[in-house]
Amino acid sequence: MLELSFKEIVRRHEALRTTFATVDGQPVQVVGQKFNFGLQVLDLQQLAETEREEKVKQLAAEEASKPFDLTKGPLLRASLLQLDAEEYVLLLTLHHIIFDGWSIGVFLQELAALYEAFLMANHPHFPNFPYSTPILLFGSGNGLRAIACKLNLTTGKSSSVALPPC
Repeated sequence: MLELSFKEIVRRHEALRTTFATVDGQPVQVVGQKFNFGLQVLDLQQLAETEREEKVKQLAAEEASKPFDLTKGPLLRASLLQLDAEEYVLLLTLHHIIFDGWSIGVFLQELAALYEAFLMANHPHFPNFPYSTPILLFGSGNGLRAIACKLNLTTGKSSSVALPPC
């Protein structure tokens, strides 16, 4: 159910399916229509409690040190570590280019709601987003700058705001 919950979140949020390419020397966003999310599950139950704690720290450090390939993705990775019959640790690694501090609250709320709904054999219902918000990156004398653009899919009107230099 957890993997299904992740897949639904990725389906709903374009940023989680985004990679980046270079066109004519300029970085561009590429939003994939599909993203094959896989939740890696590791069983640590056979280890003694102190060994499990050390293994969790080791795996977290290894995961945090793995680089992301912005051109290929995924820019979201997750592993579920089973410590015993009822205790798990979720290692969630996201690249900051697709995720920010505000997003974590939305992400965790949706993950919990989806997981609960799927456990109860319900199909969760979330309202559709009125905006699609791509971040456009472009080169300048001071490095990359970004513009956040919002397009209202109902009216077709757009607005944008310049973000500080990257």
